[in-house]
Amino acid sequence: MRGIGKTALVHNAYHDKGFKKNFTHYAWVTISNPLREDDLLCSVLRDFKSDYPTSDSARPLQGMRMELAQFYEANKVNKSFRCLVVVDGLTTTREWDLVRSSLILEEYNAVLQVFGTVRNVELRPDMKEQANQILSKCGGIPFAIIDISGHLASRPRTVREWQRSNERLNLDQLEVNPDLGPMKATLESCYNSLPYYFKYCFLYLSIFQEDINIMHRRLVKRWIAEANVRGIQGSEAEEVGERVFNEFLSMTIIQPTRYTAITSGRVSSCSVHPLMLEVSTSKAIDEKLIFMLGHDNNTAALMDTIRHVVVRRNWRRKP
Repeated sequence: MRGIGKTALVHNAYHDKGFKKNFTHYAWVTISNPLREDDLLCSVLRDFKSDYPTSDSARPLQGMRMELAQFYEANKVNKSFRCLVVVDGLTTTREWDLVRSSLILEEYNAVLQVFGTVRNVELRPDMKEQANQILSKCGGIPFAIIDISGHLASRPRTVREWQRSNERLNLDQLEVNPDLGPMKATLESCYNSLPYYFKYCFLYLSIFQEDINIMHRRLVKRWIAEANVRGIQGSEAEEVGERVFNEFLSMTIIQPTRYTAITSGRVSSCSVHPLMLEVSTSKAIDEKLIFMLGHDNNTAALMDTIRHVVVRRNWRRKP
């Protein structure tokens, strides 16, 4: 898909601190054409293993395959063990098949995610339309792009299959759609990796409607009023709130909706990304921060200390 910045999107996701916390080992491989399996394995092993030789001396292909299998076997006892490999510069489906057969060993495929970027590949107009629709649903969130890319890579490369994936990709059903289970887990990992005071601010976003404009200054002040942010390490509470706001912008948790030209393009209002709103709402209900009318809340939860009652536009009073 030319012109949509594939490598830049994947590069930004790969270097995102929140995303990389989901993995214990990671490798970025820029391949030369034609793709050579020994070069691929050598590059991955160098990134995975800090003590791997950096010399360019040739190593037996079978030996490197065994080293990779031994690496997986030695680390699988660690429950958090997960590996990420990005292969940049693929030009044919044959190269992609070689990558998968070289790196993904059947007994260890649960701990490894492999993604590739392609160059100089033209899609048919109908496939490009489906691809663009799928990308637009990701809303620029690196985690969503990576997970959906991995899903598509595992499916047959046909227009009909991509159309089915597009139709099933109802991101407003993150909680109930089993096809979105891996993405939900990744987005929740993003939440879990946030600093503690970021988490409170993130949960507070659950009180807002999906497409409402939230004023920048008002949101920061409300975080302060709710004691979600406080002054820390010599910084005033307002400075901390601004730091959280800007970090949420960079992570695409919130999206700018209006800028103030007077302040050189400073974001004056924002909205919560629909995907992140789903995660925020789910977590806020679990933490008993909100009670949402129309949701499958346990009515007994009203007996607990609930700080906010949330009414979404799709709620209808029962007769």
